[in-house]
Amino acid sequence: MKILRTERISHKTYYVENGENIYVGGEGLPTNASGYGGKIRTGYKTQIPVKNSRGMTHMKLYRVYVMCYSNCSTPYIESKGKIYILRNSF
Repeated sequence: MKILRTERISHKTYYVENGENIYVGGEGLPTNASGYGGKIRTGYKTQIPVKNSRGMTHMKLYRVYVMCYSNCSTPYIESKGKIYILRNSF
């Protein structure tokens, strides 16, 4: 499946326009005691438009992760080894 409406910013990093963020729970504990890190799991999923091999478009739910190294964090999703930074976030 191919994620639609993306903008490439580096080799494996893209911006993506996401749909509604849905709280599903299951965020768990932070990756370390300080709460900072590169892949912190959240309790949210977001709807992203994707196109399958037959050319049909539908919305797929992806788990939202955040990178947090200072006072602000960046929400993103991962798909097939690529990182998609969410433009429309919380």
